Amino acid sequence: MSPARPAFRLGLVLSLLLGLLVGVTTPVQAATGDLFSWGSNDRGQLGDGMTDERHLPVNVTPDFPDEVVAVEGGSFYSLALLADGSVWAWGQDSDGQLANGDDASDSPIPTEVPGLPPITAISAGSRHSMALDENGNIWTWGDNAFGQLGNGSVDDAHSPIQVPSLTAVVDIAAGYRHTLALTENGTVYAWGRNDYGQLGVGDVPNQSIPVVVTTLTDAEIVNVATGSAADISLAMAADGTMYEWGRDPSEGVARSAPVMVEGISDVVDAAVGFSHIQALTADGTVYGWGANRYNGTGNPGFSDTPHWVMDDAVAVVSGVYHSMAIDEQGTLWGWGANTSGVLGTGTQDPEYWPVPVQTSRSFHGVAAGWYHSLAIEIDVSPPTTTITVNNEAPGADWYQSATVTLMTDEPATTTYEVDGGLTQLYTSPFVLPDGIHTITYRSVDESENVEDDQTLTVKVDGTTPTIQPIQSQTLDPLSPAGAPVVFTPVVIDLLTPTGDLIVSCVDQFENPFVSGQFAPPGTLTTITCTVTDLAGNEASTAFTVQVFGSGDLFADLRGLIAGLNLPGSTGQTLLTQVAIAEAMANAGQPGLSCVQLTSLDLQVKAQESKRRIDRRDAAAIYAQTQQIRYIIGCGGMPG
Repeated sequence: MSPARPAFRLGLVLSLLLGLLVGVTTPVQAATGDLFSWGSNDRGQLGDGMTDERHLPVNVTPDFPDEVVAVEGGSFYSLALLADGSVWAWGQDSDGQLANGDDASDSPIPTEVPGLPPITAISAGSRHSMALDENGNIWTWGDNAFGQLGNGSVDDAHSPIQVPSLTAVVDIAAGYRHTLALTENGTVYAWGRNDYGQLGVGDVPNQSIPVVVTTLTDAEIVNVATGSAADISLAMAADGTMYEWGRDPSEGVARSAPVMVEGISDVVDAAVGFSHIQALTADGTVYGWGANRYNGTGNPGFSDTPHWVMDDAVAVVSGVYHSMAIDEQGTLWGWGANTSGVLGTGTQDPEYWPVPVQTSRSFHGVAAGWYHSLAIEIDVSPPTTTITVNNEAPGADWYQSATVTLMTDEPATTTYEVDGGLTQLYTSPFVLPDGIHTITYRSVDESENVEDDQTLTVKVDGTTPTIQPIQSQTLDPLSPAGAPVVFTPVVIDLLTPTGDLIVSCVDQFENPFVSGQFAPPGTLTTITCTVTDLAGNEASTAFTVQVFGSGDLFADLRGLIAGLNLPGSTGQTLLTQVAIAEAMANAGQPGLSCVQLTSLDLQVKAQESKRRIDRRDAAAIYAQTQQIRYIIGCGGMPG
């Protein structure tokens, strides 16, 4: 089967091999690169939207909704498993192996297989397909002429059906016309065609429901294998021994019960072609036997014992007459027949020893169909980290508060520093204190691709500035328009330079008001000044301005004197004094005006002593002259 594999790295080789030993099929799903294919394409099995054969790897066309984590090749079709657990299929659909429905035809581009739960592993037979879900259930579809779908019938299925009698499955393998499964307790099941004894249960008819390979019950099997062109079955045990049954690859005779393969140990995985076998051992060595022209040993004829093929491998697969392997550096190797350019060398010349595929790319997953090959490129592009402040893209000059979030476009580990401090592992959003900060960050994905350092400056000011109170003012107008109001807002802010503060003042009607602006006479004006820093923090103060208007006060003074009805010229003399004082004040000579007012007070006092002016009337005149003195600036208000 093809489980979703972790992205390849040297340090993961041992983990991969150990995973096979313990039968783990639920993988760590990692980001991957693109999917490539090459070889025969007459039924669209390369998935590039065309039907022309390719002698070199080409990128599969569609933009999958998620990363491809596993791939399988059937006879003339292909399967892919994505990180989201969906399965996609393309190529030949003669028997429903693409699950495109009863009226489906071949598809040169991948289409999603409907009706499946989240899947963890896939396997492609000749014309039937398998999937293993996350709960250990098997799903099959496609050709069922020999009962290889395991549902008790021989009718083809054009959509996935669950194998009803099997649970707790950890490994699956689809052969030419038969199927294998391994459960978590180490039991091997087989079903389908049995003309060469490939079910391992003796010389019995084909089986349309799973049957136990009883001779392996005590062998502690950890994984099983067969091939889309093979009537051969294999099982690997926890102690590294390997069992083989079905059509003998060397002699072509039937073997209806498992036998231990001699001359090889520490086997962790295997691949099966039409008449050859490749085995991978724990130290990365590949061995081959069967038809030598296909198994990579370089010898003519057949071999019934394993021979060395290559070292440092982490995966091996086989088609009808060819095999592919990936080494520890991610280099892809091929050998055997080269029909339709299936080895990816750019030619159709056969290779009897492993040769590298002609590409500069590195790979971590590989599959072989009958005459086509597929591989998943190692992700070589670094992750992209997106930073947000308060869940929005950075853009503000200043923030009152700043919660920083770092997100990546693929599974990755993110670290960061604030203001050149200690490197920290990002696990959740963090809050910045007040100040101007530089955040440096980067991410490393599961393929160990490292993003270049990224930086962002964030200015945070959560401190409200202070605006000092402004004294209220009482003014006398210097013109009929009123009096100028002069004030200076004094602002204190510990974080933002004063020049960056915004100070605005308005009157009680929300009209803008600036220092030096005239306030109308006879009214009480309330002015509110607000300071706003660049982060939006605000503070305000309000003060009042009373413009009395001295012209009105002189008129009131004249009214008081005229109302006394003084005899003779006395009243007129006092009115003349008032007129002179007012003229001096309006001429901008408050000192002379105050002299006249003092003279006026003395004359009133003299008239009061002669009892010509009542004491209360005199007091009213004194109060009015004192108020005038205060307004024009030559004395305080009376107490």
